[in-house]
Amino acid sequence: MSDKSIAAPAGLARRSFVAALAGGAALAATSLRPATASSSSLIAAIDRLTELRKLLTDADAERDLVWKEAERRSPAWPAELHWRIADPVSYEQWDEGGKTYRKCSIPDILKLQENPTIIEWRFKGTEAEQKALTDADFGAAQETWEPKPHIRHLYEPRPNEHRQKRADQIIQAWEKFVRERDAISEELCVFEIEEHAENLWDQVNKQLDLIIATRAETLTGLRAKLDLVMSYFWRGKMPDPEDGHAERDLVASIIRDCAQQAAA
Repeated sequence: MSDKSIAAPAGLARRSFVAALAGGAALAATSLRPATASSSSLIAAIDRLTELRKLLTDADAERDLVWKEAERRSPAWPAELHWRIADPVSYEQWDEGGKTYRKCSIPDILKLQENPTIIEWRFKGTEAEQKALTDADFGAAQETWEPKPHIRHLYEPRPNEHRQKRADQIIQAWEKFVRERDAISEELCVFEIEEHAENLWDQVNKQLDLIIATRAETLTGLRAKLDLVMSYFWRGKMPDPEDGHAERDLVASIIRDCAQQAAA
């Protein structure tokens, strides 16, 4: 049977569940061997998880402090990037000081950077040809009304100096804002600290997977797994059903170990 097919009953209280686990351990006690070298790898893995968790706690605290400092020192949103009617980008809303503002959409600014030239398509066909057009004839570029190739002969591309000037202003203001913001992040080593914390998270998750996959062949190992559930996940509180799968998988591995020992 697959380990993941065994799961704790939904809604079971922590106290009752621990009692059930204790009962399972007692049932298997006759076949569980005393603590030997066979349990050392599991104990070492749990000890390593404890070390990694402490390192991760410190890394998370450092990351929070650095992000707060970076946010405090971050440049103000440029006045040039406050949205205006007829801008070549859409807007996002944000609240500050009890007021609602509209700022140029960042995703649209990034798209504008990729295609900075503003072109207007002036219709030059007949009235009958214009009436025959539908929405499906447009959108050659994603999320635009650019005419598709099959009707392009009905239009004449022309530059729009006013909108082009505004587009250039948006791009320049955005690039200046990003340079200043990134300089602060670089000075504070934000990305290095973020990467360090993420690497520790990966190590913690891999260590949990190792512990779950390692069979407790002794009573010492079984108790170590149960202690890990109590100290690492529950911390004296009822388990949160919204938590990840690691808790359930670890408890399932304890039940599996008990069942296998009882059947041995």
